[in-house]
Amino acid sequence: MSKRNTMTETANPAPLQSVMRASPHGKPTVNGDHQAQKGTGTFFLALMVSLLCIQLDYFFDAATGKTLLSYKQEHGYGTGPWDAAFVAFYAVVILLVKILITKQHPQALATFFGAKSPQRFAEQLFSFVYFSCSTVFGLVIMQGRHPWSMDAQDLVAEVEAGTFEGKVKCFYLLQAGFWVQEALFIAFQLEKPRQDYVQLIFHHVITLVAIGLSYVGKYTDLGVMILVTHDASDAILSVAKLLRYVRSSFTGPAWLIFLFTWLYTRHYLMIPVIYLTWQFSSELDERGYSSLRKSSLFSMGLLVLIQTLNLYWLTFILRGFYKLLFSSGTTKDMRSDEEDEGDSEEE
Repeated sequence: MSKRNTMTETANPAPLQSVMRASPHGKPTVNGDHQAQKGTGTFFLALMVSLLCIQLDYFFDAATGKTLLSYKQEHGYGTGPWDAAFVAFYAVVILLVKILITKQHPQALATFFGAKSPQRFAEQLFSFVYFSCSTVFGLVIMQGRHPWSMDAQDLVAEVEAGTFEGKVKCFYLLQAGFWVQEALFIAFQLEKPRQDYVQLIFHHVITLVAIGLSYVGKYTDLGVMILVTHDASDAILSVAKLLRYVRSSFTGPAWLIFLFTWLYTRHYLMIPVIYLTWQFSSELDERGYSSLRKSSLFSMGLLVLIQTLNLYWLTFILRGFYKLLFSSGTTKDMRSDEEDEGDSEEE
């Protein structure tokens, strides 16, 4: 051994392998275990912060009679321009939490869970947590309301009441904040480009307009029902993707459950909802609410556009199932099958 090599070994007594640790897929990662623990800790810290922010309204209202929601009235809450500040605040909070999870430690999270495609995995983990929480929140609101037996008269009665419960207002404004965040996240290309990039932007804009119209018009029972059904299918979609990223044997059954959930919530349930919106518009016309009738008709048009987008995505889902059944037995993202085209570079 030469003197030069001896000096090099003396200067670097710890071999490279002591610093580089192998990932579950055979790739070395720098201080892998430490980074995984750090990334997981960051994820749960971000989750706790976001949940704390969401619960602040309840605690302030219960403890002091004050609230982060504006326009409190004797029998509920009204609407006003300060609601936009609430939406903007939570849009920023959710955006920062998502960036913290998906941009700061995606590799560490992927290493901890043994997943491929670190950034995609982190994005879907965030989506799963959000859509699961929003679905549960929405179901709590819907409890006792019997939304699927509502008729046009019930919706008009809600409009004439002029106010809504604090939890309904909180749910609606948080949903608006989330979709503002989603639009910004995609518009600024903070995630990898997807094949349906344009359709996603279009969907987010339509969703925000529909939320705004139903919120100002105070026909929120209809809106909560639509948001919950869509969020439920998105939560299951995230589960299916997460299972695929960790190469689980339950990936196939998860996609099958997702397909039936998608067909049931986004197509079977939405047709009567669109028809109910038409009946609601007719009832408003009979009672002389001409401006609100125009708003509800416009909302119905937005629902038709969303249904069109859902049918567009359904073609990807069905094509993915065809590949799953008759190809290699694996499937890519069934709602945008080119979404993970960059994954091969990470695997």
